[in-house]
Amino acid sequence: MRVARTGASVFISGISLFGVYKTLLVSPRYEYEFTDGNHREMLERGIHRASWHGEPTTFPDAWFCTPEQLRALGESHGLTTIEMAALEGLSSHHREATERLSRNDEAWRIWMDILIRTSNEPSILGSSEHILYIGSKAQSGGGGRVR
Repeated sequence: MRVARTGASVFISGISLFGVYKTLLVSPRYEYEFTDGNHREMLERGIHRASWHGEPTTFPDAWFCTPEQLRALGESHGLTTIEMAALEGLSSHHREATERLSRNDEAWRIWMDILIRTSNEPSILGSSEHILYIGSKAQSGGGGRVR
């Protein structure tokens, strides 16, 4: 925010807390995180600590958020919300099916259109693995929600 000009677009990408829950569900190697007490902070508040893994090459300290928390973060720093979008959308956690469909050009074009048309649907936004927040630096004072 310090270096963005007034009226500039600001893009923030976040990892969805709900997407993390789905990752834990579909990945057997992460199943222990549901019952490991060290991960309670992540499951309840979205806070991930790199120190849990004991090696510097694993996932870093992070905050996984809901769409509304990401919106609130942007607006609390003076951004006016322009849009939010699910980056994987309906393909989230369906990598094999999405890859299979990519081999059929016509079906792929239709699927891409569906993904784009539904990317800002609130019921899909939080279930994607990643969320894109787009805001603009307010002319003066605080931000506000724009639709």
